[in-house]
Amino acid sequence: NRESRMIVAKDGISPKCVRWIDGPFFLNHHGWTLACSPDVLEKYLFYYLYFQQHNIYAMATGTAQKGINQANFHQFPVVVPSLEVQTRIVETLDPLFSRIERNAADVTELIDMACSIIRVMDYSGYGFSFLESVAICSNGRNLKPEERVPDGEYEVMNGGSTYSGRAAQYNREGQTISISKSGTAGFVAFHDKRYWAGDCMTLVPKDDSMSIKFLYYYLKYGETGIDK
Repeated sequence: NRESRMIVAKDGISPKCVRWIDGPFFLNHHGWTLACSPDVLEKYLFYYLYFQQHNIYAMATGTAQKGINQANFHQFPVVVPSLEVQTRIVETLDPLFSRIERNAADVTELIDMACSIIRVMDYSGYGFSFLESVAICSNGRNLKPEERVPDGEYEVMNGGSTYSGRAAQYNREGQTISISKSGTAGFVAFHDKRYWAGDCMTLVPKDDSMSIKFLYYYLKYGETGIDK
């Protein structure tokens, strides 16, 4: 029922709530497509909203499944330059985003290769342990609106698969693992720098008997089962 359009997620959203899909697709009631006025290119609006995803996600309310109120979304501020400028922006960003998509496919392949190594390892002679016995698990805390700082020093990890927004303070050191609790629930990420943990839980080994990187790779291998 749609073809080559921008989608904005409205229910059960994650920090990655704006995307562009080429070709025909079916959109259900959990997302919006936008009909642009004659002075706005839809591809330009996509790029503008893509780089505003952290602010769009901040509009979402709810606990287990965040959603965006349509009336509030209609009031989201947008900068609209001339059509000439919009066209130049689209022509500049299109090839860059094509490269990003190609690189993302390479990253996925490399992660699959890493997981395959974990899969074929010989664990005979080693008993399984509960996660709580080898790691300290802590919940993050969502930032209050006044704590969100666009040019803050520290990135924010929420319920998605990438950082979303910035903050002036941090609540986690580097060398930690995060597991998203909503949006892309179950996504496992490793952090080598200080950051703010929001809608996610974080893990660090209880002692030196567990390697943080081994724990990360082991959980990454089991990522598809964590969200269940």
